[in-house]
Amino acid sequence: MKNIHKKYLELFKKHKFYLKKKKSSIIFTIILFFVFIFTILAFFISYLLFIKLTNPLPDVSTLKNIKIPEASIIYDRNGNELYKIYSENRVYVPYEKISENMINAIVAWEDKRFWTNPWYDTIWIIRAIINWLKNWYRFEWTSWITQQLARLMYLSNERTIERKLKEIYLAIELTNKFDKKLILELYLNKIFFGWNSYWVEQASKTYFWKSSSDLNVLESSILASLPKAPTSLSPYWKKDKLLGYLLISSLDNPKDNYKVLSKELLEWNKNIISEYEKILDFLQIKKIRNWLEICNITRTNFNLNKIKINDNWCVNINYSDLSTFLSGLFYKNNKYKIEYIPWRKDYVLSRMLEDWYITFDEYKKAIIESFWYEFKKYIDKIKYPYFVMYVKDYLVKLYWEDVLKTWGLKIYTTIDPKLQDKAQELIEKQVKINSKKYWANNAALISIDNKTWEILAFIWWVDYFDKQNLWYNNMLLAKLQPGSSFKPFVYILAMMKNNFHADTILTDEEMVFPWGYKPHNSDNQYLWKMTLSKALNYSRNIPAVKLYYAAWKEDEIIKFLDWFWFYSLREFKKGFKEKYWYEYSYSAPMVLWTVQISVLELVGAYSVFANNWIKKTIVPIKKIVNDKWKVILDNGKYLNQKRVIDEKWAKEMNQILSDESKRPKDWNYFLTIPWRKLAAKTWTSTKQYLDNKWSKDSKWRLYKKRIIFPRDMWTIWYTPQITTVVWAWNTSWKELKPKAYGINWAGPIMRDFMKFAHEWKELIDW
Repeated sequence: MKNIHKKYLELFKKHKFYLKKKKSSIIFTIILFFVFIFTILAFFISYLLFIKLTNPLPDVSTLKNIKIPEASIIYDRNGNELYKIYSENRVYVPYEKISENMINAIVAWEDKRFWTNPWYDTIWIIRAIINWLKNWYRFEWTSWITQQLARLMYLSNERTIERKLKEIYLAIELTNKFDKKLILELYLNKIFFGWNSYWVEQASKTYFWKSSSDLNVLESSILASLPKAPTSLSPYWKKDKLLGYLLISSLDNPKDNYKVLSKELLEWNKNIISEYEKILDFLQIKKIRNWLEICNITRTNFNLNKIKINDNWCVNINYSDLSTFLSGLFYKNNKYKIEYIPWRKDYVLSRMLEDWYITFDEYKKAIIESFWYEFKKYIDKIKYPYFVMYVKDYLVKLYWEDVLKTWGLKIYTTIDPKLQDKAQELIEKQVKINSKKYWANNAALISIDNKTWEILAFIWWVDYFDKQNLWYNNMLLAKLQPGSSFKPFVYILAMMKNNFHADTILTDEEMVFPWGYKPHNSDNQYLWKMTLSKALNYSRNIPAVKLYYAAWKEDEIIKFLDWFWFYSLREFKKGFKEKYWYEYSYSAPMVLWTVQISVLELVGAYSVFANNWIKKTIVPIKKIVNDKWKVILDNGKYLNQKRVIDEKWAKEMNQILSDESKRPKDWNYFLTIPWRKLAAKTWTSTKQYLDNKWSKDSKWRLYKKRIIFPRDMWTIWYTPQITTVVWAWNTSWKELKPKAYGINWAGPIMRDFMKFAHEWKELIDW
């Protein structure tokens, strides 16, 4: 009986194997049939396209003699030239004169198998097809150095099958006519590295003041990073995204952190940076097949949530995870924690390490050098560089960057040269006074026309080329604490919901709000009963928190701000939830200091009041004309205009903020100009510290004393014609003297600027 069962079992297995084999054979035949059909069709279509597309294509042997495209020019509103975006500022150098580090960096980053593959990379093609099968609705084009060279010289950047086929054909021709070294030489002498630096030699001289033959590993990784995004990775105002940065945070409050980018901050934090460097330098590496084993890691200096450490105090990772590994390293003392946030150049270095163009010691050395790296001061013929670079970034979002470099556009901006020059003069003058008087060494200003919403003046820093003070940071776009300048938006919502008005009585008193929140006024005094108008103009904190609850609290306020296209608060909450997996709550302190918004948002929001609650789109460009003198963009015709709500509430707020009698008398010197109706709001954010102090009684007890330092200082003015915001402080986070306030620091700049701006304007009331 057992033998019979055994026999049937064997027959069943054979039959099952036969069926499986037969099924596999059928599937293989079907696949083979479709592959054959696909090949025939592909060959036929390719042949037809070859005949159709190759006739107009140029002879690649003429590659070195390509005509230079026409430059685009940026003008002010009066037609004066500000900046010329010419196509190629260049010096040609042969392959032998280019640093081996630069050759290795660009090959590792742009075309890993450049030296061994033909004009294409089979592995990349397979990877692209697999990714397409996973995400069938999106196919990512794959281009190698030879194809990129063909596109740069002969084709546009349009993403079409026709352009891709032409690119492939030209790449084949280039491969047949030139050797690899010459192709790479031509490529490095044709690509754009940003800041009007075309070709590797000019880029090297622009950023490093040296020849491309002398580039080291770090400098080569930096240059290799730039061609794909020369504007968004600019060494001069996107240094953190190009090099990465050290982040120092307080152990008591991790949200209280700052990037270490300036020379000043590097010196202040030299000791803790040195300790972090020791941790990095102590690491050892071993290459095992296609992955790395990194050892000498201490558990106390590594974030275990990112990558796990084994029992030998080592980690096993892929090369692609090197940046994740770096971001997991940290050092902390009893007060602060320091960590490194990798960016583009770190990915280039990891590729170079993967291909063993550099050793692990060279890799570590390059990263440590990047902490302290200072780019050479770039000098170009450029007027109003703050505004011009903002406009250029604005245009890149509208068009391809190549369009700006090659189409010969005439870009007429909104900037008013009289107002821009005056703003620059006033900021420089006030900075000289206040850098000594209040330790505040920078300021920013933006002014817009309330009727057209055109930018009239735009300065984000006192000296655009002052590389020691984070001059590349655009303080008009940065997220900053607006403090009391945020109060009018909470006030107006509370007024609308409760039918309050300027004479509604509020009480400024000591009070504990829900959740134990007990705010104080900046002078630690209470003024008791006062009108709503006086409470806002005196910037009292207790009435403001009361109106936060009258406005139905956080969610309603954020919804209300959407009417102003005021999205920073909502975006921060969204980003916070994605990162930490729980909802962030501003709560009542939002009306005083917890929110962060940009100056650009703030000037637009206040302009809504000035326009009686009509909102438009802020624009830096009036019109753009192409090389045929045809207008291709006219912002005067197509402004996004919207009435937010009933204008009576805007008029109510305008009357409150322009009522001089409801402000402290000594403030009006900085908040008024003769014979002109204007509304104004000021604010100075603060940072509190607890310092050890000895009491003066007989026991000499040690106690904690609260010390308050001023930080962001603001002044906002608007008339029916113009809205202006002035910001002042130090981006290095250096504290100011306690007597520094927005009224006496930013106020003089604002007063003199607005007085000058209205000299030629008629008197208008709301």
